[in-house]
Amino acid sequence: MACQNPLPLSQTVTSEMTLFELDESLSLLMESATEAAADNNGEIPEELRQALLDYCEAFGAKVDNIANYIKSQEFEARNARIEIDRLQRRQAAAENKVERLKGLLKYFMESRGLRCMKGRLNTI
Repeated sequence: MACQNPLPLSQTVTSEMTLFELDESLSLLMESATEAAADNNGEIPEELRQALLDYCEAFGAKVDNIANYIKSQEFEARNARIEIDRLQRRQAAAENKVERLKGLLKYFMESRGLRCMKGRLNTI
């Protein structure tokens, strides 16, 4: 059985947190970093520094994911619009064929003095 490597923290955070949660966490981390720097002569502990980097990376990844999803949905809407236009043209062509055929039948029947025509299954 293959061993799976755990996802990096930024990818885990990106997939498990909303944009709002990431923003709130980043704000709290920034406050903690500011306090830590004030308490340690401007130095931010490495653990806190790494957490800030991970959350900033996760925030950027979340923004990219959202932007890509928006683009995907815009593409989907564009394709649907193109398909709607194609189907409307197809509908109009079919309706025009029906009208032309009805006109041809009317002309044929009137020119021969017919009130109706019967087939095995249909009567016109």
